Amino acid sequence: MSTQTTNYNFTKPDYSDSADIADLNGNFDIADDVIKEVSDKVDNNESDISDLQITVQSKQNVTDNTFGTTSKTVPGAINELVDKSFATWKHDTGSYTINMSGLLSSVGTWIKNNYIANRWIACRVNPTDNTGYFGSSSFNVLANCSSTNYGVAQLMCDNPNKSALVIGQLVSGTWNWKAVTTTNIT
Repeated sequence: MSTQTTNYNFTKPDYSDSADIADLNGNFDIADDVIKEVSDKVDNNESDISDLQITVQSKQNVTDNTFGTTSKTVPGAINELVDKSFATWKHDTGSYTINMSGLLSSVGTWIKNNYIANRWIACRVNPTDNTGYFGSSSFNVLANCSSTNYGVAQLMCDNPNKSALVIGQLVSGTWNWKAVTTTNIT
C-alpha cells in the first residue's frame, strides 16, 4: 500500500505495488512547483533560500536515511530521489562484472542470493573455472525474480562453439536451464 512523504506528500508506492503514472505525474507536479518556487527566490535574490538549503542539508544526516539522498541542493536531491524511484519500479540500470564459477547451478544460486523482488539484475560473469556450460568464456546474465522460488534468467555468450543464449526458469525453487537453438538469418 502506498504512503506519502512527510514534507511534500509525494506518493511512495510499496515494493509490491505497480507503478501508477498518475502518481508519478502528481509527484513531478509537486516537485516542479517547489523547484520553480526556489528558482524564483534565487532569481529575485531573496534571502530565505539559504534556510531551505539548511533544512535539506540537515535531513541528510538523519540516521534512518529517511531523506534518502546525499545531494546538497533541492533540485539535486529531487533528481536523486526520482532516479531511485525509477530504479525501484523499473529495473536496475547499473551493471558490473563478477568472478565466480560458470556452473549453471552456481549462477542460479547467485541470482537467488542477489535478487530484489521484481527488479532486473544484470552482470557480466568471468568464470573462475572452465566446467560451466560456456567453458572459460565470459557471459552476460539478465535476470528477474519475484521470490527465491520463481524467476527467469537469460545467459548470453559470444562463444561460437556454444549456443549464444541459455534460458533459465526458476520454478518452486529449482532452476531449469535450456540452450536455445537458433538459425542464422541475414
